[in-house]
Amino acid sequence: GLPLSVVVQAAVSGFSVDMLPSVQAGEINDTLRTLLERGGLYSMHGTVLFVFCAFFFASALEASGALHVVLHRTLEHVRSASGTILASLLAGLCIIFATGNSYVTFFLTREIFADQYARKGLHPLNLSRSLEDGGMIPEPLAPWTVSAVYMAATLGVSTLDYAPWALFNYLGIAFSALLAIAAPWTGNFGVRRLTPEENPPRSRFAGASAASDPR
Repeated sequence: GLPLSVVVQAAVSGFSVDMLPSVQAGEINDTLRTLLERGGLYSMHGTVLFVFCAFFFASALEASGALHVVLHRTLEHVRSASGTILASLLAGLCIIFATGNSYVTFFLTREIFADQYARKGLHPLNLSRSLEDGGMIPEPLAPWTVSAVYMAATLGVSTLDYAPWALFNYLGIAFSALLAIAAPWTGNFGVRRLTPEENPPRSRFAGASAASDPR
């Protein structure tokens, strides 16, 4: 093992293969050495500062209630189960691009759409997938988000370079939207509905909706 002082030095100033007593010079090729010796906390101060700024900005938006008002206004125009899924996908995408933080997006979208999904007879598993596909997976595609900044700083590849090839990040939300749109004609294929035993009384949601309405 390595002495504690060496571990602390590697974490702060950066790791070097020369810190390994059993490794001789020349045993590690230049490509692997470059990958391992990327620097410690000091080399990531810009990334860490950006992450903190993103958290503060997202917290300010959530505390102000501005996002709640916009989302509640949007829900007033949603009439169908398919529309609810599409609205949650779009809301997650907009919030993640506005705040740059997937954690804020996840909790905020879930809080606002949970009752709406139940009122439309949609199982919570649908909301879970929508949160993932619309509010988390697309995060690395925007250069100003926490994930994109971290990936660019760690891997040395800019967001605009890898974004065209990140098909998984595009296809997730595309397939979720397609399943929601086609659900009325496919017998709800890919969209799970609540059974009568799982669907609570409608009166519960009426009270919850009134309590959560910012007006």
